[in-house]
Amino acid sequence: TSPTFYDLYVDLFEAETAGSSALTGGWMFNHQDVATNNDGIIEAFKTVLSPRPESPDVFGFMIGHLFNPGYGAPKSDSATHPSWRNATNFVIAALPVPVGSSPAYKADMQNLLTNTMDEALRKASTSGCTYVNEADPYQPNWQSAFWGSEYPKLKALRGKWDPRGVFYAVATPGTEDWEVIEDGTRLCRRS
Repeated sequence: TSPTFYDLYVDLFEAETAGSSALTGGWMFNHQDVATNNDGIIEAFKTVLSPRPESPDVFGFMIGHLFNPGYGAPKSDSATHPSWRNATNFVIAALPVPVGSSPAYKADMQNLLTNTMDEALRKASTSGCTYVNEADPYQPNWQSAFWGSEYPKLKALRGKWDPRGVFYAVATPGTEDWEVIEDGTRLCRRS
């Protein structure tokens, strides 16, 4: 036994470092997909952990959140993706990228996260969704992945309160009207 919770914590956990450099993605798994595609989800987890098997120095890791956010909760008038209410868990996929990596290496790792790791998660739970604050903003079909059927309402609100598109953030309502050019140094309105 430990005299205090803090003493127990120190005994149970390794020393933690502050901060790391990694790309993050992830996916929320729908109840039905978990019940009917358990093997597919396990294979997706394996892909996240070893996204490039021929390169053992390239590895991913996962942070999992178990929850059941919508059970018994009435539908609210919010921007929450409708699939969120049927989610069993949310897995954050992370891919370490060393500080000082070349732009080409970073682009390769972003491609690996988006098109291998996150793609495996999306395919394993086709009824799922993801959470914009802890996901890959470069995933295909981000409007549906982050916002689902709420997206048109959010884009209309964006047009009402920011008609000139002054406020920009990747993968948020209305950003498809803009294009980042010249290696990410300029933002231009799409014609």
